[in-house]
Amino acid sequence: MANKGEAEKPLDDLIYQILEKLQKEVESKKLPLLERFTQLCLVGVPWETLTRFSPDELKENLLGSFHFMDNKPPEAIKVRVFNPPKTVEGRSSAYTIIETTLKNQPFLIDSIQLYLRRNNIKEISCIHPLFTIERDKKNRIIKIEPGTQPGIRE
Repeated sequence: MANKGEAEKPLDDLIYQILEKLQKEVESKKLPLLERFTQLCLVGVPWETLTRFSPDELKENLLGSFHFMDNKPPEAIKVRVFNPPKTVEGRSSAYTIIETTLKNQPFLIDSIQLYLRRNNIKEISCIHPLFTIERDKKNRIIKIEPGTQPGIRE
């Protein structure tokens, strides 16, 4: 039986690979926020789900999700549905992403999942991190913590 440290190593390695890629693309002042965002998004996601995607795909999806969340007015509900652009290898994506960002309202996730089931749309995975977010006066993210921390949860 693997101990806890051994079980976490593949995830730590994957996060490290993604962060290395982000460092080459992101302005330095946003990098600590993106590092924290990446860690909080991926912890708790089943390994089988993560291995369906290349590190490049995960990096692109995480970067897009962060930008989608950034600069959101406090009470706004944002939704987008899209097929990610072609992969690094030039293949079209075989999946569609439904993404929301809003104050914590878990029943909305349940409603989306119910809609998918009723319409026979296969759900590959549901990644639903909960964050405690602090924003500046322009609604930009300046601090991101686990949703268990006090503050505004999104």
